[in-house]
Amino acid sequence: MRGVRRAIVSYIGSVPNNRRAVWDSASARLVRAAGYLDEHPDFERLDRLELIVAYANPAAHAVDSLRTALGIELPPGRSAWSHGAAALFDAGAFDATGFAPVFAPRRTESLVGLGRDLFFDPALSGKETRSCASCHQPPKAFTDGLARRASLSGAHDRGRNTPTVINVGLQPGSFYDQRAAYLEDQITDVIANAEEMGHSVDAAAVRLRGTGTYTARFRAAFDIADDSALSPARLRMALAAYLRSLQALDSRFDRAARGDTALLSSSERHGFTLFMGKARCGTCHFAPLFNGTTPPTFTEAEPEVIGTPAGPLGTRDGGRIDPDVGRFAVDRIELHRFAFKTPTLRNIALTAPYMHNGVFRTLEDVIDFYDGGGGAGRGIATPQQTLPRDSLHLSRDEKRDIIAFLGALTDTVGTTRRRP
Repeated sequence: MRGVRRAIVSYIGSVPNNRRAVWDSASARLVRAAGYLDEHPDFERLDRLELIVAYANPAAHAVDSLRTALGIELPPGRSAWSHGAAALFDAGAFDATGFAPVFAPRRTESLVGLGRDLFFDPALSGKETRSCASCHQPPKAFTDGLARRASLSGAHDRGRNTPTVINVGLQPGSFYDQRAAYLEDQITDVIANAEEMGHSVDAAAVRLRGTGTYTARFRAAFDIADDSALSPARLRMALAAYLRSLQALDSRFDRAARGDTALLSSSERHGFTLFMGKARCGTCHFAPLFNGTTPPTFTEAEPEVIGTPAGPLGTRDGGRIDPDVGRFAVDRIELHRFAFKTPTLRNIALTAPYMHNGVFRTLEDVIDFYDGGGGAGRGIATPQQTLPRDSLHLSRDEKRDIIAFLGALTDTVGTTRRRP
């Protein structure tokens, strides 16, 4: 806060006399925010919601007003943090196109509607028996409720847990092992996977052209006059556009962070303080997206090694690490052996079971695992674990409050209906 104030001091001579109040406001709010932090130096007990609502947000908005008064333009180009937002918790603060490839078309209703219908169409699978929605089910926050996704053949192929696709566009890298850079690449991989869709994007495009149902819609969505509009590349683009539209950042917590603090109970509010402080959850699940995308640029997401066990704690398999090596299978970096993407915690109350292998059935199980220092804290050999292996010493009531806070991150509004 003090560093930002030192930065704006250099602009004081450029502020028109009739706008001096704007500079004064920005300076005063930054000083006030710094003073609050001086008065509350305890990292674990700092009331994060009060800091955000009463100090950080007003300071951010005041600095943005000063920028406008000075006529300073924002950097050109797309970014994850929307140019229309002054603070991270503002409505519309994040733009999924900032995570999209440069060839991704501009989002339109016709394009998103086309992608939505493709998402629910089993014609994309080889045997026409499974759609994307077969595993990403809207009533279950776009998960399937299974520990591991069901294989197409019925074989026991050790697949991974099905993650939600709500807010899936707000992250760099897809899959638990981050092997796909963009959603378009993930779509290609999933459709081609023998145990997921058992087809290919190329063959799916040929099939769709043969039905005659989609050709005119591809022409309209991509503004192309001939039948070449329905191509494998544009099939991927349409599906990705729909996935990026599944953005929900208006939970009770979000609205509380914008000022309506009465929306949170005292337990939920304390849970947020614990989440960001004593429990250290926020050191990997970064607010406000609560995934592994690292602020302030939101361009990177480091995988983490937490020592996920092969089975429930207290069982024989609970004493050994799950054999899935995660990111290591992609980049062969030893530090990434057993490393996985940090998933979003938004809608976490709806997406059990948890972890890449679905080993934990409840949030209580998850919190107990972290409180005990992850796998290493329970004697599982994980020499490269990035999670501290010492106990967090969370009380039963503190665990309860953290779980209450996580429930306040629930928001599926506008995402769970097939048609708008």
